Formats: sequence, C-alpha cells, structure tokens
Amino acid sequence: MNGWRWFWILGIGFLGVWWGACAPASPAVSPLEGFSPLPAPVLPTPTPPPVPASPGGPSMESPPGETIEQARRDLAGRLGVPAEEIRVVEARAVLWPDTSLGCPEPDRAYAQVLTPGFRVVLEAQGRRYAYHGGLEGPLVLCPSERAREPAMERPGPSIPMPTPASGESGEGSMEEIIEQARRDLAGRLSVSVEEIRGVEARAVTWPDSSLGCPEPGRLYLQVLTPGYRVVLEARGQRYAYHAGRQGPPFLCPPDRAKEPY
Repeated sequence: MNGWRWFWILGIGFLGVWWGACAPASPAVSPLEGFSPLPAPVLPTPTPPPVPASPGGPSMESPPGETIEQARRDLAGRLGVPAEEIRVVEARAVLWPDTSLGCPEPDRAYAQVLTPGFRVVLEAQGRRYAYHGGLEGPLVLCPSERAREPAMERPGPSIPMPTPASGESGEGSMEEIIEQARRDLAGRLSVSVEEIRGVEARAVTWPDSSLGCPEPGRLYLQVLTPGYRVVLEARGQRYAYHAGRQGPPFLCPPDRAKEPY
C-alpha cells in the first residue's frame, strides 16, 4: 500500500509541474503603463517685427523721397532710355520672409526673420521690373527667376513718396498723383503734408469710367479704364484716392469705393 501511495504522490506532483510549464505566461507590464503622452507644444504665431521709430523724425517710416527715383534712374541706365519713360506700377511697404529681401542668391544662407522693406515695380518698353529693398539702402533690381513674394503687407510705415524732377510735367504719372492726393488730404485735415503717410500706390484698371467711385443715379461707360489707386493715412485713418491716367486724383468715400481689377 505504501508503494501505491508514493506512486500517486509522485504522479500528482509531476502533473502539477507539467501544467505550470504549459500555462500561458502573464503579460509583462509596460514601463510606460499609466503615463499619458505629453501634449504637443504650442508654437507661438510669428508677429511682424516692430519698426523702430526715429527719434529725430520719420526717417524710418518715411524713406527718402528719392528712393523710387533712384530705382527709375537705375533702370533707365540699364535700358538706355530716359528716366521719364520709366513708369511706376506699384510701390508698397512689405514684410519680407527673411533677410534676403525677397531676392535670395543661390547657395547663400539668410536669417529666417520677418524683415520690413519695400517693393517697387517699374514698367518700360512693355516689360515690368521688380525692385526690392529694406528700410535702409537703395532698392535693388531682382531677377524674375529669383524674386519671391513678400510675406505680407506692412502696416503703418509709408511707402516712398518721390518728388517729380524739375522740368517734368508729371501729368498722369503716379508721382504727381501721389503728391496731389497728399496735398489735397492735408488741406482737408488742416495738417502738414509731411504728416500724410502713404500706405499703397499702384496702377490699376477700373471696371468702368467711374474710376471705382460711382455716384448714385449716374450712368457710366462700361469700359475698362486704366488709372491709379492711392491709399493715404493720417491721424490713424486711411483715405482712398482714385484717379484715371489723366486728371487729378479725388477722395472716394468708403461707401462708394469699388475695388479695381
């Protein structure tokens, strides 16, 4: 009997060891169990850099009046034509995406910071030429294959306001349109012309002969009409002046102003 008892004891023990070896292993606990992933960092939205004010006057906000004239003379010299044949199509204050001022040279690194400056587009002999620049220094002709669009319009600082050269009639030119608009607004507000800042000045095509400022109850020729649109700023308010290729610019009330093509 004792022999059978030991036989059953050994048999049961053997089965227990065999069953434990065949049972599925319990899953290992992950060292990250119970931890939540960190939230993705919220990157700050880039804001335009402030334009430093000049303690002695508006030199940083109002670049020298000869800025555009310098670009016109440069292009006239390149093309071998009189400066009077160079037409200003666009002149605006912008923010360039980096320190290349929208005209990067191949294989050259630039600081990736928003950089305030200006963009001027000139036209001569049926072709357009883009000049780029910063707040200081001359505008530089940028080849079309290297030209980049600005990151955004730059609020506040004015575009260069050129003075027509002596002996030029300026009739129908953007330069004369700008100066006439500034003088008109200065008279309306009883401020000096120097307090009038330019925000936008460009050659446009109006949808009809109303020049983008139709008067109620009046009919206009439904023909595309070339002209200019100048936006000025004074005392924190903006004022839009419209014009054709001939004749003086006029102040257009916001409730009547239409966008050009």
